[in-house]
Amino acid sequence: CGVGCDPSPIHCAVPPPQRLLPANVHRAQRFGTVDGQAVAAVTDHIFTPTFIDDITFGLDTLINNNSQGIFHMVGSQSLTPYESALLIAKMFDLNKNLISKTTREEFFKGRAPRPFQLAIKNDKITKLGVRMRTFEEGLGEILKQVQDDKKRI
Repeated sequence: CGVGCDPSPIHCAVPPPQRLLPANVHRAQRFGTVDGQAVAAVTDHIFTPTFIDDITFGLDTLINNNSQGIFHMVGSQSLTPYESALLIAKMFDLNKNLISKTTREEFFKGRAPRPFQLAIKNDKITKLGVRMRTFEEGLGEILKQVQDDKKRI
């Protein structure tokens, strides 16, 4: 293989840490309601959050099946940041009244342009038997993990 050639059959592109579910939950708790500050969440922007634990199972399946190609290991639900903020508030018993609506234009003002539609399908990885959780299911698992951690302390 020549310079710059990657002989591996699987290429992974993991979202930056700020897009991963636990980071979003942490951010929502930190900025949203724990300290009583309001948070503005975008209503006209669609994304597909991923529960990081599911990526482990997906990678294991791809490796064990010697899979080749591009596989999107993303959650099974696309929603707006506003919808996700409301779900976080509901699951973690946070004050949803501190969550207000905003638009992409307002939120990203002065920043690099962002695409509207960030939803990605996971049908190819699902056909291999990998079940990627919905946003709400991922939040439920995080809540369970937090409660289990508190029991150990």
